[in-house]
Amino acid sequence: MDWIAEKTPKDSKFLVLTGNPEYGIDPVSEWFPTLSSRQSLTTPQLHEWLPNQEFSNRVLLHAELQACASWDLECVETWSRLNSIQFTHIYIPNPVLIPSVDINKYQILYEHPGGIVLVRKEIKEGFIYHEKYFQN
Repeated sequence: MDWIAEKTPKDSKFLVLTGNPEYGIDPVSEWFPTLSSRQSLTTPQLHEWLPNQEFSNRVLLHAELQACASWDLECVETWSRLNSIQFTHIYIPNPVLIPSVDINKYQILYEHPGGIVLVRKEIKEGFIYHEKYFQN
C-alpha cells in the first residue's frame, strides 16, 4: 500500500477487491484508506455516524463488490454501473489468479505477489479522465 500512497494521485477513487464479503473480518479493506492515504469507495468503517444509512449502504456495497472477486472484471463494471459508482483504480491484494484484464478498459500499474493495481481507462459519465492516473 506504500506504492499506492506514493504513486497514485491523491484524488484516486479505489475499489478494493479482496473476495471477503464480511466487512468486519476484511482487514485489507478496513485498513486500506489509512495505509494508502487513498479513498476506498466501499469500506464501511468510519461511516458509522453518517446520516442517510451511509454505513448500512456501504456494508451492502462492500458485500456485493466482493462477490465479483470470484467472477471477473466485467462483474465489477456491471456492479459499478448498477450502483452509479465511479472509480479510477482497483486494488487486488494477494491475487491467487490475476484476472484477465481487458487492455481497452484497464492498465496494470503495479504487479507484485502482494497485490496488483489497475487503473481504469474508460471515460464514464461524471468521470474526468486525466493522464495523472496513468503514472507509474
